[in-house]
This record gives sequence, structure tokens and C-alpha cells, in this order.
Amino acid sequence: MLADLDGKDKEILLERGAELLKAFEHLAFRALRLEPAYHEKIHIDCGGYRALRFEELRMTARVAAERVQASASHSA
Repeated sequence: MLADLDGKDKEILLERGAELLKAFEHLAFRALRLEPAYHEKIHIDCGGYRALRFEELRMTARVAAERVQASASHSA
């Protein structure tokens, strides 16, 4: 399940590394009394922030893997 929050004040949710968005998600898990194993099945986002952040992390990991691969091939 994905809930994408939007509105004129969405910037407030994304301030300081999206602290408020993360807190809101935490409160939703508590209110729903979800066990941690089910947390990955529910995502609360705001204007695609988390999706963008995930893509940035994925690209960073890909670049790091390519550097390691290039470094290994130069060492051999």
C-alpha cells in the first residue's frame, strides 16, 4: 500500500531530511498496530520524495559497484 501525501504545505513534511514524514509513518504503524515485519508493505510518501531518494541510493550503489569492478580489473 502506498499513500502519497500532497498539498500546499507538503514542504513541512520534507524539512530536515523528511523527519516529519518519517514520524507520520511511524505513528501510522503504531496506530495500525503493525508488527515490524509488515512495515515494508506500507509506504507513506510525499510528492515522490521517498521514491526519488530510493532512486538516488540505487544510482549511488551502482556507481560504487562500477568503481569497485574497475578497480579490481586494474589490480589484476
